[in-house]
Amino acid sequence: MRVGRISDYLQQENGLVTYEVRFPNGKRKDFSEIDLFVRPWNAPEDPAEVLAAGGAESQFLHDRRQAALTPLRSLTCAAQGLTSLLSAGIDFVPHQVAAVRRVLSDPIQRYLLADEVGLGKTIEAGLIIRQHLIDNPDTEVLVATPSALCEQWRSELSEKLRLDQFGEPFECCSHAEMARVTRTPDVLVVDEAHHLVGIEDGPLAAAGACLRQLARDVPVLLLLSATPPLGEEARFLALLNLLDPLAHPLDDLDGFRAKLEQRRAIGRLLLSLDPDASGLVLRQRGSELVRSFPDDPVVQDLAPQMIAATREAPERLANLCGALKEHVADSYRIHQRLIRSRRADAQGWEFRARGPDGDAMTHVRTESDPSDDLTVLLGMLEDWRSAALDSLVDGDAGSPLLAARYREVLGAVSEGADSLRAWLAGATPIFAGEVEILDALRDRAEECGDTSRIETMVESARRLMKTLRIDVDHPKIVVFATTTALAAAFHEVIEDGLDDTPCHLLINGGEAEDDDEEDGVAAFAKAPDAAVLIVDRSAEEGLNLSFADAIVHLDLPLSAARIEQRIGRLDRYGRRQGVIRHRILLPSDEDESPFAAWQTFLADGLSLFSRSISDVQFLVDDFETRAFEALLTSGPDALVALAEEIRRLIADERKSQDEQYALDRIALAEEPVETFIQALDDAEADETALEAGVDQWLIGALQLKKRPYAWPEEDPFTLSIAKQTLIPRLPWQQQLELDDSQPLSWKRRIATRRTAVTLLRPGTPLIDVLARFTRWDDRGTAFVTYRSVTDWRDEAWIGFKLCFTIEPSLDMNDLLAPSRVELAASRRAQRYFAQSEQTLFIDINGEPVTDRALLAVLSKPYNGHSKGPSADLNLGSRPHILADYIAPGLFPAVCRRVRDRARQTLSEQPAVLDAITAATTLVASDLQRRRNRLQRRQSAGDTMAREDIALMESILPSIESPAIRLDAMGCFILGRALTASTHG
Repeated sequence: MRVGRISDYLQQENGLVTYEVRFPNGKRKDFSEIDLFVRPWNAPEDPAEVLAAGGAESQFLHDRRQAALTPLRSLTCAAQGLTSLLSAGIDFVPHQVAAVRRVLSDPIQRYLLADEVGLGKTIEAGLIIRQHLIDNPDTEVLVATPSALCEQWRSELSEKLRLDQFGEPFECCSHAEMARVTRTPDVLVVDEAHHLVGIEDGPLAAAGACLRQLARDVPVLLLLSATPPLGEEARFLALLNLLDPLAHPLDDLDGFRAKLEQRRAIGRLLLSLDPDASGLVLRQRGSELVRSFPDDPVVQDLAPQMIAATREAPERLANLCGALKEHVADSYRIHQRLIRSRRADAQGWEFRARGPDGDAMTHVRTESDPSDDLTVLLGMLEDWRSAALDSLVDGDAGSPLLAARYREVLGAVSEGADSLRAWLAGATPIFAGEVEILDALRDRAEECGDTSRIETMVESARRLMKTLRIDVDHPKIVVFATTTALAAAFHEVIEDGLDDTPCHLLINGGEAEDDDEEDGVAAFAKAPDAAVLIVDRSAEEGLNLSFADAIVHLDLPLSAARIEQRIGRLDRYGRRQGVIRHRILLPSDEDESPFAAWQTFLADGLSLFSRSISDVQFLVDDFETRAFEALLTSGPDALVALAEEIRRLIADERKSQDEQYALDRIALAEEPVETFIQALDDAEADETALEAGVDQWLIGALQLKKRPYAWPEEDPFTLSIAKQTLIPRLPWQQQLELDDSQPLSWKRRIATRRTAVTLLRPGTPLIDVLARFTRWDDRGTAFVTYRSVTDWRDEAWIGFKLCFTIEPSLDMNDLLAPSRVELAASRRAQRYFAQSEQTLFIDINGEPVTDRALLAVLSKPYNGHSKGPSADLNLGSRPHILADYIAPGLFPAVCRRVRDRARQTLSEQPAVLDAITAATTLVASDLQRRRNRLQRRQSAGDTMAREDIALMESILPSIESPAIRLDAMGCFILGRALTASTHG
């Protein structure tokens, strides 16, 4: 029997088909269809059976198949099956990777993602969605968000997470629209979920009721929300109740509050459990642990050991403190399904400091409006303040209302002349004597304009650009104005003031000046040199401008939250620029000015220009109320004393948060992701070699067509089907959906910077289809090669190459459509026992080859295309030569015997046995810890914890007895060069 490939066909008059067959040696011959045997559609999965049946092909195909599969499997192995991380075209951020890994390795995927603002909860949710679509493209996904964020979610999921690769895989609706949802999706993601819990009436009440119904039935539930602060325990409990009603009943609010307080006390204790602390302190903490957990045998064992070690064995303190921290944190966390990361805990490049170290404010400069009209106006504002204070009858009883009024009028002045006139037009008197002051203000406001402030800030921006150029090659400045009119007016003037620097205008929620909607931001981001982007208030939320260097404020809002939002457009995870410089326009920067006092309060009290206040955002409203009451009643100097008190309150709150979240942070540290991320980085470190290896199979063997997407740049590129492509038209070419319009790249840096480029990795639909096709197609899984060896004097040597994959032996009912639980079990098992590849060379007697010279000969790539006696010879198409060395009747039995002996040899290798022992020990240890946790959980009926234990119990046998799967097998015959007549 000879093996060949159909290259053409012709329909005969008698109805039969004649086929042209091309053989591996290049020769062609015509055969009637009645003389041909066709491979079965489902080829045998065992390459030894293919080899035994005479289905061997050229080693040329095997070498190229392995060149592609080896690096792709290494990537999948490093990702532990989480291929959404590999294929999304994003950078690996530790806290995001940890969250995604934890959720997707859980059989019950119901979690509250409560990262601090700006840490990328959208990315985490998007990666989880992407993995479900990779596992099953028919997954139905619903994302519910506040209406203002719907478009941002659509954009991020499609352009950054590249969910568009799966067609139209998700629906995005507003919170209000959620009330009309009647079909339960497979995956439900709810952003800002705290808006939909704890409400019985109002416009979102129906949506909240719908969420409660969907939460009961949906298989995968992700709630995204900043953790509600102390004082809002009912809302916090309501969120957790959606995830696990049995563990968090709504009618036990008092018990929940008590648990939160206990958690804070435990966190305070664990934070002080520092092995570098004095022996006296550690002995006190050890005694506290013994008293606090009298029924916990682990604490009762470890705490006395730690106390003794402070005197007798200080070298053991680090291990004992760590063991106590991990055990207590793991056993006594209230909510195992909350994942929260904070900026304060972020490490590495994720965040850069907003300002210089210490209290220096060298990165912030203020400018004053030089208009004489404004000077008069400020005097009139002081008259208003005096009259307002005189109107108070009962001490300070009316001061909150007047303080709010004072804040309004100051804000209108700060925003510009048009805003002031608009405010005055609608203002009605609220105290005796105010009508005359308002009338006088209206008369003065009619004479005011914004020309002087615009000219001042254009010059300030010009100087700022000059300063930035000293340290930055291509500086980019963002200009914020509250009103659209001021932004447009500034844009008109600055275009002439900055010479050739492009200035882009983005107003009214994304409307660019002259171009398409995205062009303002896109052109600003892609500008090859310096650039300026001018925006109005609509751009204070949502935009990612982390690549910009500085902010010009045409007004300073009297809202710390709005200023935080402005700075937050630049201060986002992944920012790589230095400190954020600010230029701020104040109506007056004199010390006695309320505007200068407000700016000082922001800088010194809130430290807003040096550090994010997102973690204490819920305190800011009260701080601002007190600030404007002090400004009204006591003047600007009062804010100086208040700023010192505010700093102390913020420090206390952050210390409290450290205690509150200590248990979560310590427990998450049990599963560090640094090693995991390093493995991902290592697996794709040489992207050029990865591309070259896969190209050997796709281009060299399967004959896909590769060309540059935009000549002359070779990357990105396109892949397309050609006439000679060796992939069946149905169903595989159809599933590949290749065309010349889709740019592709193996380079992560290219895909992350160019959203239209598809990153090629396991998890990308194109690569996954090609991987399934390669597994389905047995080409390259079996070969027979005659290799001539110079100066070979002995009889011919016969041996085999066997490529094995070792992995946990988990059964899946349907390999093409595994269930969510089966996939979670597979990923969890790979954490402990990663898939690995092993290649063995075995002689015909079943003994491993150990001779280095012989191994070197066997390891050489196929050399069948060179001329001369040293060329390798494919015996798959020359069975008569193979028969000269081994009888055809014996060959199948030899193949099977060698396979079985090789598998046994591999299973007995010390390295394999050691890996199995280490993995089973780790699984058993984690399983015992989870059992201990379940016994000590402070809530009853924790069915989810039991499910987790059942999952661990199910994967333990699969690691104790892993699967050793044969992926490819080849036969080598080594000897003297054959004569030309022998080739046949």
